[in-house]
Amino acid sequence: MLDGEKNADAPPADAVELAVNLLDRQNDLVEVIANAFWEEFRGRGPDSGMWWYDSFNRPDAATLFKHCPIASAEDELRWMRLQCMYVRNDVDGWSGWVAHLCFWAEFEEEHDVGVLTDGQKVVGTGYLTDVVPYGFEYEEYE
Repeated sequence: MLDGEKNADAPPADAVELAVNLLDRQNDLVEVIANAFWEEFRGRGPDSGMWWYDSFNRPDAATLFKHCPIASAEDELRWMRLQCMYVRNDVDGWSGWVAHLCFWAEFEEEHDVGVLTDGQKVVGTGYLTDVVPYGFEYEEYE
């Protein structure tokens, strides 16, 4: 889905360019996304702030992944399925267009998983509807 300013508007050229790039690189992005989660599970790379960050090093790791054993980045592919993709320019903490990929994920059945990508790398992971770029934190309201 590509957003325009109004429903009748054609999407902006830079949004279309990102969507085309995603389609051209879709095979590469599968590996990029799998590796991003693999690194998070192992406590490496950017911290999404999600429960799964560094989860492999927790004492209860075996129970966290008991329904979906994951021993490598490739194993994740059995436990995640792409549901939809949005090209958006309204993501908190991100300036410009970004792709929001929505996944069903066996390791996160309650909320499913969202991935943000600029078409080259993963720039954020999180719950499907709450995903924000790595390092972004909402300000606390008093």
